[in-house]
Amino acid sequence: MTLHVRHRAKYFEVPMPEEQAFIFTCNGQLIGERARTLREFAMILNRLPVAAIEGHAQRGDYSRWIAEVFGDHLLAAEIRKMEKQFRRDRVANFSESLIKLIYGRYELTG
Repeated sequence: MTLHVRHRAKYFEVPMPEEQAFIFTCNGQLIGERARTLREFAMILNRLPVAAIEGHAQRGDYSRWIAEVFGDHLLAAEIRKMEKQFRRDRVANFSESLIKLIYGRYELTG
C-alpha cells in the first residue's frame, strides 16, 4: 500500500511542459501566474484574487485542465461537480475546497 500511495503522490510534483501550464487570468487579463505541477497550482490558488478563481470555476477551466493535461479523469469529474455546484452558489470557498480535493486525491496533507 505504501508504494501505491508514494507512486500516486509523485504526480503531484511532476512538471508538465510549459505549453500545458495552467495560465491564470482575471477578467480576461493574464495575471502572470502559471502552474506546471499540481503543487504549483494549489499554491497559486492561495494567492489569487477571488475574481480570478471564480472566473475559471465559472468556465470549467480547472476540471478541463486536470483531465486534458494530467489525464486524471476521476479528479476532473469531482472538480467538474464542484464547478457546477459553484455555478449554483453552493460552494462558499471554492479555492479552499478545490485544494482539499486535490490534496485528498493524492493523499497529501496541505
